[in-house]
Amino acid sequence: MAIDTYANLQTAILYRLGNRSNATLTSKVPEFIASWEAAMNRRLKTADMEATATLTTTINVSRVSLPTGFTQMRRLRLREGDNAPFRFIDIWPVPLAGDKVEYSSGPPIGVSIQGSNLIVKPTPDAAYTLIMDYYARFTQLSDANPTNWILTNNPD
Repeated sequence: MAIDTYANLQTAILYRLGNRSNATLTSKVPEFIASWEAAMNRRLKTADMEATATLTTTINVSRVSLPTGFTQMRRLRLREGDNAPFRFIDIWPVPLAGDKVEYSSGPPIGVSIQGSNLIVKPTPDAAYTLIMDYYARFTQLSDANPTNWILTNNPD
């Protein structure tokens, strides 16, 4: 049987555990799947998880919210104009971010990640467009979302 939907995955798990009629076990299968998905979202970094987001800074605000599903940044570019080339932005660890740039304002030259925000240094003096390439969490399976790229690409 191809494991290509959430329902087929649940059935396959029960078959492999050897007890398809145990109601307690049947009720735990979605929990098994959710636990596996959480672990894989922390560990996997594949091309299927790559995403791009366009972020915009706000004048005099050093924080920009990270995109939904963000797990890890690959690169960040600043677009300073429609015809201007991209400029790559440095990504700093949080403890170094304050040491790299004195308290000033201007176009971003570096960022750090703090919680669910991107901390931009120096504080932007205008609205700047940042293009972020990052790894995003894969869509979790459920009755409402019966498939994702993992099941599509790996039906075994």
